[in-house]
Amino acid sequence: MIDKPLPPPPGYASWLDYAVECFSTRDPWLDSVFAGMFDPSVPELDREQIRESARIELCALRKAAAGS
Repeated sequence: MIDKPLPPPPGYASWLDYAVECFSTRDPWLDSVFAGMFDPSVPELDREQIRESARIELCALRKAAAGS
């Protein structure tokens, strides 16, 4: 266990920013592609939209934390 968090990688404000920008969007995208093969009502996800959604959620978390 560490006593103090490590600083985030250069160019990132936090580890959460790094995680959002660097996580793989391939698996959720592929899941949507395969699901759409069996159920045409399931939309195929766009990989950049997946990442943007994560950015929006992180922003909402920050706003909620600031309001507490």
